[in-house]
Amino acid sequence: MYGEGGVVLEKQYEWAPQTEAVSAKEFAHQATRGAWETGYREYFIGTDGKRFSVESSKIAKVIFYPDVGAYTDIQDESQLSPILADISELKAFAAKYQLARPYLDRQIAKLTREVSLFREGARKIGGTWHSAAEMARKRQEAADREAKLEAARKAEEERLAAIHADEERAAQERKAAEEAALAKRAAEFKKEAIDLMANTPVPATDFLELKSPNDVKQLPAATQERISALAEKARGLHRENGNERLIEAYNSHILSVSAMETRGKVAREIRASNAAAALADVNSFLKDNPSPPSDAQKDLWKSLVSIRSLCNRLDQEAKTHIEKAQSLSSSGRAGDAIQEFQIANRIFPDPKVADTIKQLRENSLGL
Repeated sequence: MYGEGGVVLEKQYEWAPQTEAVSAKEFAHQATRGAWETGYREYFIGTDGKRFSVESSKIAKVIFYPDVGAYTDIQDESQLSPILADISELKAFAAKYQLARPYLDRQIAKLTREVSLFREGARKIGGTWHSAAEMARKRQEAADREAKLEAARKAEEERLAAIHADEERAAQERKAAEEAALAKRAAEFKKEAIDLMANTPVPATDFLELKSPNDVKQLPAATQERISALAEKARGLHRENGNERLIEAYNSHILSVSAMETRGKVAREIRASNAAAALADVNSFLKDNPSPPSDAQKDLWKSLVSIRSLCNRLDQEAKTHIEKAQSLSSSGRAGDAIQEFQIANRIFPDPKVADTIKQLRENSLGL
C-alpha cells in the first residue's frame, strides 16, 4: 500500500541511464499541474511545504513510500506478508539508487519496527499496537469469559435436565394414576355388565318366528335406562387414552352391552313406525359384529338375527307394493297408488313412504 510521500530522482541529462541520478528530492505528495503550466514538467510539494518541479524527461525514478498507517491489523503471518514485500522492494530501490538510500532507509526502519513488534509478540488491532503481555491478558480474559459461559451453559443444561426429569416422573405418575383409574372403571363396568346380562333375558318371542313388527317386544324402561348408562360408560372407556390391552380384556362385555343397546334401539324404532331405521341399525351392528364374542351371548345375537330376518322379509314384501304404487302414480291413478303405498307402509313402516303418501294426497287435492 503506497502513501503520498516519496522520493523523486533526477538525471543530469535526459539521455542518461536511470541509475545515473544526480539528485534526490523528498516530497510529501505530488502536486496538480496548473492550467497555465507546461506538460513537460512534474510538480511536487516538498516536505517543507514548498512546491518544486522536475523536467519530465530527466526523471530517473519516482519512488513512493509505503503507507505504514494503512496496515491497521497485523495479527498473523499472512497480514505481515505485504509489509515484508514492501521492505524487500525498498531495499532493492536503495541498492539501485544510492542517492535515495538515506530516505528509503528511514521508511525501511518504520516497516522493520512493525515487523519487530509482531515478532516480539505484540499485535496491531484497529491501528493500535498491543504488547505481548497485553495480548496474553486479553487472551486470558477471553478464556475466563468462555469458561464462565461454558459453566453457565452447563448449569443451565443441568437445570433443564432436572426439570425434564421431574416432568417425566410427573407424567409417569399421572399415566399410572390414569391407568389405575381406568382399570377400576373397567372392572366396575365388567361387574355391572355381567349383572345386566344375567338379569336381562332376551324376550322369548325373539326365538319364535317373528311375523310382524308388533312381535318385536320392547325391553322394560328401567332396563333400557340401565343399558343406555352402561353403553355410555363403554364409549367412555374407548375414548380414553389408557391401556389398550386392558380395554381389549373387557371387549366382550363392551360388545355385549352394545348388542343390548342395539336390541333396545331397534325395538323402539319399530314401535315408532320406523322399521327402515331398525333394519339399517341391526344390519350395521351385525356387519361389524357378525358373531358373539362367547357362547354366553349366543341368545342375544340370535335375537338380533331374528329381528333382521323379519325386517328383511317385510322390506321385500313392501317393495312389491311400492313398485306397483309407483307404476300407478306414473299412470295418473293417484288414489290406487296411495292405497298400495299404505299397504307397503303397514307391512314395513317407513317415514319416507309416509311422506310420499302425504305428498300424493296433497297433490290430488290440489294443495
